[in-house]
Amino acid sequence: VGTGINAVAGTKLKTNNSNENKTKATHNPDSIAAGISGVEAGKRGYNAYNRGEAVQGKEEIDLTKMTLGQIREKQMLDPNDPNRLFAVGLYQVIGSRNPKKDTLGGAIEALNLDLNQKFTPELQERIFTDYLVKEKRPPMYEFITGKANDLDAAQLAMAQEWASVAKDGSGKSYYAGDSAGNAAHMSDKQAEAFLQGARAAYKSNLDA
Repeated sequence: VGTGINAVAGTKLKTNNSNENKTKATHNPDSIAAGISGVEAGKRGYNAYNRGEAVQGKEEIDLTKMTLGQIREKQMLDPNDPNRLFAVGLYQVIGSRNPKKDTLGGAIEALNLDLNQKFTPELQERIFTDYLVKEKRPPMYEFITGKANDLDAAQLAMAQEWASVAKDGSGKSYYAGDSAGNAAHMSDKQAEAFLQGARAAYKSNLDA
């Protein structure tokens, strides 16, 4: 486990030595990363994807062996194209022609990522900590690092990034009722617990 904001993921990467050579994440079960990836990606983990609806794609695709450029090419396809990719990876990072919705495009620009590098588990974890939490959703970052105490703002920011997270005590997704069919699978109490856990882990790392 790293120090600072990287510690909130509580992630250890393990590579299966079989012919499949698949890398799996072992998250601290109390970490915010474990909570989000559990409700967003499911069993496919780093290779999870959808094509614009709140269900995973039918065929298995090894996203970790694709380059960012290859993934971007598929994300920029017409929404009606059957080969289009929308949300990808363990943290369901969205790619869109609409700049306001183009999360992966924002990460590539903010982190100065090379389009020739592969969408590996390590890169996905970096995008989660260094961009999704730290850059894109400041209320989450500020709460976790102790710079702010507004838990409600942090939870709302979390729900705005991940449709499976309840936005508040209503238990509803921030995107409930949209055309994709999104619904919350993590309650507000669960979200609060993960945020508090991430805050505690961050402080523990600094005090160590």
